[in-house]
Amino acid sequence: MSDSLKRPETHEGLSLSSLLKQPVSDGNGRALGKISDVVTRPRDDEYPLVTGLVIGVGDESYFIPMKAVSNFGNQSVRLHATKADL
Repeated sequence: MSDSLKRPETHEGLSLSSLLKQPVSDGNGRALGKISDVVTRPRDDEYPLVTGLVIGVGDESYFIPMKAVSNFGNQSVRLHATKADL
């Protein structure tokens, strides 16, 4: 196999595409919506820094800064805030 076709090394962490459509709940555990986009900031020679999430709640979209996220996992995202805080 040529060097250009080798499988990339795996690193611990989450792929951004795996986050799309994950359920998002508020600080009380109530369902809010789903992730529709992930906002990142590029960095030199490092993986991009995730700065926030865009979640769809009904017909509305909300930017959620990462400081408002209390749990960021493979299956769901939980916020510190409640729906009223959005």
